[in-house]
Amino acid sequence: MAPRLKAANNAVTTLAESITADQTSFQVEDASPFPDGGPFRITMDGEVAEVGAIDKANNLFSEVIRGVEGTAAPHDAGTVVANRFTAGAHAELVDVREAKRTRIFASVLGL
Repeated sequence: MAPRLKAANNAVTTLAESITADQTSFQVEDASPFPDGGPFRITMDGEVAEVGAIDKANNLFSEVIRGVEGTAAPHDAGTVVANRFTAGAHAELVDVREAKRTRIFASVLGL
């Protein structure tokens, strides 16, 4: 089992438009520094969201799951959007590591 979430170093942009708390597709000013595909986590103010798809040519994030580590909120145009390492991403990596460790122990023990 490989880590599911993708990441990019120093991936930061701003919202090109204001968005509602339930909007699942929106444009950013520059999508080029973000991963080439989803899923990956972004932060906007205090909200963490998961981007399922990205269209870099049109600076569009889509299939966005809002509020994955808390509550979704509306955001104004110009809000900073960043690909950050979050507590939820950390927990997911720990789960992957534990699953691998369990499979190794089961294999060694012949289970």
